[in-house]
Amino acid sequence: CNDDDYVGIDQGSQEGSGAGEDRFCGGRLFYNNVVISRSKPFQLKVRSNSDQTENNNHGQHGFALRYVQLPCVN
Repeated sequence: CNDDDYVGIDQGSQEGSGAGEDRFCGGRLFYNNVVISRSKPFQLKVRSNSDQTENNNHGQHGFALRYVQLPCVN
């Protein structure tokens, strides 16, 4: 990812353990489209710019997210 277009999820990873990543981008955010974060408080950040042109061949039309908040466990 660069500083222009990304979804930010602090300490996000496939398993929800370790330091993880904080920026996700591209056609698929992560393996199997799953990102787990145990960061408190949970925050979702979106950064985008206006560099996309009408002749863009990548077909970038936005994104959709589905999320589930699980209860905290010790």
